Amino acid sequence: MKRLYTLLIAITAISPAITATAATAADTVIDATTVNRVIIAESNHAATITLDGIGSHADSTFTHRIRLPWDGTEHYSAPSTFSVPLDGDADCNDRLNRWHISTGGVAFGWVNAPGTPAEMGKSLEIGWFEILGVSYSISRMSTVSVGAGINWRNYKTSLPDVEWQADEAGNATFAPWHDTETTSGVSRLKTFSVTIPVMFKQKMPFKLCGQRQWIAAGAELCLTPHASLLSTWHDSEGAKHKLGTDNINHRLFTCNVVGMLGLSDDIGLYVRYCPMRPLAAPSPDFRPLSTGIILFY
Repeated sequence: MKRLYTLLIAITAISPAITATAATAADTVIDATTVNRVIIAESNHAATITLDGIGSHADSTFTHRIRLPWDGTEHYSAPSTFSVPLDGDADCNDRLNRWHISTGGVAFGWVNAPGTPAEMGKSLEIGWFEILGVSYSISRMSTVSVGAGINWRNYKTSLPDVEWQADEAGNATFAPWHDTETTSGVSRLKTFSVTIPVMFKQKMPFKLCGQRQWIAAGAELCLTPHASLLSTWHDSEGAKHKLGTDNINHRLFTCNVVGMLGLSDDIGLYVRYCPMRPLAAPSPDFRPLSTGIILFY
């Protein structure tokens, strides 16, 4: 009977385990996906199971002691650390907690402004999707999050016959170059926004090429405190000129719809669409659409 009881303990300890969460069955002591070492010790009156290196905590230890007749005690210890790795989530104290402080989502892309002279291939978007956020694990594969980020857009045109301009009231428009003999001119409309994204992320139940894929979708509120125009050009004699203004009538609040496809934990693709005009009337009415690469989200 004693040997049978010890065998049952061993099978329970080294069977593919779990993520120690409250969602496990009431009679489950611990559920760990990976364990570096399992030690089972037996004496005349008790059996002790020790798990070393649980999950990503190399220094963690779980000890379960069983006395006969039944009287179980458990103890779990892990280094109390707090860090913000580049690849996403930093746990508060341990992985038994469903709440996490998160950071990530460095984005590089291109933005389109339909109906304007902006050229998408030259119009860049750079941002940090989630400088600091809070996420909640619905399950082992699903999370929801809210955070704060930044976004910078540069609607650029280098067409020889048109540039961004602003009238005396600060309304942006596009018209022929001030200098009719302009050569190699570049004109930009630039915006800077602080964003508040609310996202749902779902990891796929499979892997391709050894990497875990994922999808994410949500919306973000944008606060745009700054918009400006800048044109630079060379005249017929080769002299360089600049003309710009920070007094542009733009909308302070807008919103975006965001979708992402993760190729791995480190890299993914994103699409961002704004159903609202970023410039105040009577400036050109366009709805920005951007796409690009997102890292460490």
